[in-house]
Amino acid sequence: MEDWFEMDASQLEDARVPPAQRRRLLASSSRDEAQRILDRTGETTWLWRGHAQWPVAFEHIPDPPFVLAFNGNPELLQEPGVAVVGPRAATPYGLHAAQCFASALALSRICVTSGLARGVDAIAHRSAISAKAPTLAVLGSSLDRVYPSEHEGLANEILEHGGLLLSEAPPGTEARPSLFPRRNRLLAALSQSILVVEATRRSGALLTAEWALCYDRPIFAVPGAWSSPQSEGCHRLIRDGATLTDSPDSLIADLGLQKGEACPAARLAHADQVAVVEALRRRPRPFDALLSEVGIERARLMIVLRELEVTGHIERDAGDGYRLAGLSQPQRTVM
Repeated sequence: MEDWFEMDASQLEDARVPPAQRRRLLASSSRDEAQRILDRTGETTWLWRGHAQWPVAFEHIPDPPFVLAFNGNPELLQEPGVAVVGPRAATPYGLHAAQCFASALALSRICVTSGLARGVDAIAHRSAISAKAPTLAVLGSSLDRVYPSEHEGLANEILEHGGLLLSEAPPGTEARPSLFPRRNRLLAALSQSILVVEATRRSGALLTAEWALCYDRPIFAVPGAWSSPQSEGCHRLIRDGATLTDSPDSLIADLGLQKGEACPAARLAHADQVAVVEALRRRPRPFDALLSEVGIERARLMIVLRELEVTGHIERDAGDGYRLAGLSQPQRTVM
């Protein structure tokens, strides 16, 4: 990274560094501050333009970050991702929707990206972790000042499950209001599309959607009750052209993914899901028969069945039965 500070104006221009970044690189104050940051970062790992794992998405936006600090797996920056965003003070409906949609994305091997905030962000990350999938968190503070502080445990879980923590802020930076819009622009830039679960008229989630428009990213919005203030922002986005997303299945389809039998086995998140799908591949079964055949505890089997329903791999059959999605009911032969 130090090589960038050794370039003169013409060399930076030849390297196609944007004008705003050239001015920052050439300013003596920026060079001094960068050196101070490098001197005190210790084990913090950095990405910069020219780094092998610098996100390709940043080559196509007018205001890319100058440098990024990260912990975890930077290979996630090259994976397709969807930003799941919504308010900190989400309704129970919004939290449930965030859980269902994030689970569907994670189980379809789409990286769930969010901002580690309370409410929808936290539910999105935790849903990906529950699906045994990596998730990417972009912080509105530095990595050594996790905000909110009660999410330090969640940040550690993200790392333990192969995820990534990312920040544009230098070490020692506490969260403050001015940093969150910049964080939101990174969320939009790093994602192939944006899913707004809930949003008031002045929600920060709408700022992420505005950045998505600037970067030509598709926007999906979950509708809610017409009388709910927490759904006003989503309804406005839909009126303005965002795609109405009324189920996890519709989101997966709109993203160009397939469901049920057409989903390759590699998209199943863990061995319990594989066992259930293989059992149902042979024939539909009621809950108790599945319980006996796959050898999973009752509470765990209920969770696995719900995960597979959310992602469209299986469907409810008559009564308490289950079958693979898209299979018709077996015909009875009349003797």
